[in-house]
Amino acid sequence: MVYVFHVDGYEDTELIAPLDMLSRAGIPFTRVGVTGKTITSKLGFTIEADITPEQLDLSDCEMIFLPGGPGTKNYFDKPVIDSAIAYCMEHDCYMTAICAAPSVLAAKGVLDGKQAVCHFSVDEKMGKAQVRKDCMVCVDGKIITDFPSTPTLMRCKPVYTMLPGWKSDVRGITEWEKLPENCRLYVEFLEKQVEVPIRMVSTGPKRWETLTRK
Repeated sequence: MVYVFHVDGYEDTELIAPLDMLSRAGIPFTRVGVTGKTITSKLGFTIEADITPEQLDLSDCEMIFLPGGPGTKNYFDKPVIDSAIAYCMEHDCYMTAICAAPSVLAAKGVLDGKQAVCHFSVDEKMGKAQVRKDCMVCVDGKIITDFPSTPTLMRCKPVYTMLPGWKSDVRGITEWEKLPENCRLYVEFLEKQVEVPIRMVSTGPKRWETLTRK
């Protein structure tokens, strides 16, 4: 059984599309309403969950699935999510999450030392996970994470510029002219991209490790 947890504010496509694929594949699933029996999506649509957390019995669980979206914050500090993750870890079940939802697994240490993908907005919440940027779906053992793969995103192509780097240490430099030439060119490149003058450049974690440009 695949238990699909959803919360208010879930990303519509990230719930509906996987449910459609599970149905077509003949894989049984049960939708668990974490924030109530009636769940409201990001776009304002409502859906009735199959069961509430009080009715959940994980004894037949093979996988849990967490859709993402702005409602991801509603997964945190929910006993039903904590117990489901703990059950999967103990019984070696699959766990999968899309978009921002991998941060929920990361918060429980599930992704420590594991490779994962996520929406860039939760990069800093991924703990000790090895966040990859070169793929849209990442499978590490029985942990599956997925970047939000909307049809529009599938048509996108990355646009990037290769810039020469530098090998010398810039830590603590407080004068613009003493930075390596390629470092200065990099800052000037950023200025052109954002169309805003860069007046201060940090060269280290200390407060005095900052230079001011005229």
